[in-house]
Amino acid sequence: MNAAAPLGRMTVRRLPPQMRLNVAPSREGRSGGPSGAAGWAERSGGPSGAAGWAERSGGPSGAAGWAERSGGGGRPDGLWKPRSYSGGVSEPNPSPVFPDPSEPIATTTEVFLRYLGFFRGTLAAKLRALPEAELVSSRLPSGWTPLELLKHLTYVEMRWLEWGFEGRDVADPWGDRKGDRWQVAPGETLDSLLADQQRRAVRSDQIIISHALSDIGQPGERWAGNPPATLERVLFHLLQEYARHLGHLDIVAELAGGPTGE
Repeated sequence: MNAAAPLGRMTVRRLPPQMRLNVAPSREGRSGGPSGAAGWAERSGGPSGAAGWAERSGGPSGAAGWAERSGGGGRPDGLWKPRSYSGGVSEPNPSPVFPDPSEPIATTTEVFLRYLGFFRGTLAAKLRALPEAELVSSRLPSGWTPLELLKHLTYVEMRWLEWGFEGRDVADPWGDRKGDRWQVAPGETLDSLLADQQRRAVRSDQIIISHALSDIGQPGERWAGNPPATLERVLFHLLQEYARHLGHLDIVAELAGGPTGE
């Protein structure tokens, strides 16, 4: 019998053990990406994010994820000023801070920005912690590599925000794929792909802060003939993409002896 505990007017049910592994694989637009062993993840309940990655860098961690704000309060009206290094793009915070749900945040837009920033920074930190050989090889039957996952998430942001929501023309919206598999081009490295991701993060956050969450996207190929979604729905989708794929990366990191958890 399932155990249930009352919580105010809600009931929280604990699933029996045989039902706890059923985590659906990726459905981001096309087939492909993690499936098989990577698509059926179970979190072990080990050390969590704030405990695992830790110190605050001072100020919110939103746009481009690693950042200090230049604008005022209310709906975000200022762009973030990411720290720079010699490549001319933002350097991710090596210790991204989990957006604690109990921390007051003025707007829902800011909540989305902080979670996206946390996920981007966590992705970079986990990849930096892996040995180089692990970045270009696969430990899972589905065959994807960590570098391919990084490139995929960069393209996911572009497809849903710039190509989809804004309806802009882009040269190759499916450039992270070859057939039904993810792919990394010869010469692409962790450094170059992180730089691409960071530039994409700045562009994504500019789009987010320039619109209300209720704004509806432009018609275009991204929607496959369906009505365009609101920005809010797009951002919920992006968060679940990052959360799911970071769980996939946790599996690889654990097998490789790298850091896991939030």
